Amino acid sequence: MASRGDFLETVMLAIEVRAAAAAVVLPPRPRRGAPTPQRGPRPADADEAFARGLRLNARHEYAAAAAAFGRALRGGELAPCAHYELGRLFEQGHGVALDPVRAVEHFAHAAMHGHARAMYRLGLAHATGRGTCRDDVLAMNWLRLAAAHGLRGAQYQLGMLHLGGAEAGRAPMAAVHWLREAANAGLAAAQYQLGRLLEAGDGCRRDLAQAITQFRRAAEQGWWPAQFALARLYDQALGLWPEGRAALQSWRRKALDYAQAGSLATLDAP
Repeated sequence: MASRGDFLETVMLAIEVRAAAAAVVLPPRPRRGAPTPQRGPRPADADEAFARGLRLNARHEYAAAAAAFGRALRGGELAPCAHYELGRLFEQGHGVALDPVRAVEHFAHAAMHGHARAMYRLGLAHATGRGTCRDDVLAMNWLRLAAAHGLRGAQYQLGMLHLGGAEAGRAPMAAVHWLREAANAGLAAAQYQLGRLLEAGDGCRRDLAQAITQFRRAAEQGWWPAQFALARLYDQALGLWPEGRAALQSWRRKALDYAQAGSLATLDAP
């Protein structure tokens, strides 16, 4: 049986979704080139159109996928998912004209129906000002809702906003919390940033051993800033670990190889 605390948390989350959705202002007129909902097909037809859109998208047939997703907007339970997929196509300019504003419109439609990844994209849009107004508070609201669904990219971005958001205010303790969530979910960028905070004692108790653990977890995924951090720490502590010299050379060599290849993974996907 759910506790009273769980019930209140559910109610508050629903209130936050409505409040965040109310802050989204959509343009009064649809732009040309964007699929628009039309009446006619049964919901089952719309769901089949969505499934076809996914297949076409996987084959990189983006124009045909956009048309299929447009038909999926006409009804059925998968319409929010179709809005999200269309938003991604407009965001990237795949199969349709590149249009960040139109992308935000579709993300907003999906997010208002509880689509977690759309909440994440909407939060990123407000964090960067791409396709909508830049607003750290709105960005945090949407990212927090996405993070509550377990999206590690949203947890990471939320942590970074708490670290450096001028308008939202710097809150290193909150940053540590969200970065730890994303790090525990295996996101290398979050592991590296958490290691930096643990090394400096920023927003948490200074813990060099835990910092090294986080750096190592990120480094083993090929995140070269963490590899440089490990090489630096081993360089400073050669007298503490017998394997220090070999580890120093190993991590430094790996870091240089990754850096020269430009191998720094993006956070495009949650």
